[in-house]
Amino acid sequence: TESLPAGDVVARKLTRSPRREHDRKVEVWLMPDYAHLPGHIRVTEPNGDTLDMRLQEIPPNLNRSHQP
Repeated sequence: TESLPAGDVVARKLTRSPRREHDRKVEVWLMPDYAHLPGHIRVTEPNGDTLDMRLQEIPPNLNRSHQP
């Protein structure tokens, strides 16, 4: 579960680790209940700077899918 400004959601975290010295680390949290929309994205630069984006609200036209 990921706590976002949009609320608590089930999320799957995917990480792309740096492969070389100057590569970025990228982390994405996908929300399977909402067509795998990314709820949280974090990009970390080699010097430690980060860009952190979090979903503020669920789009009203996006229905929560009910999976078995």
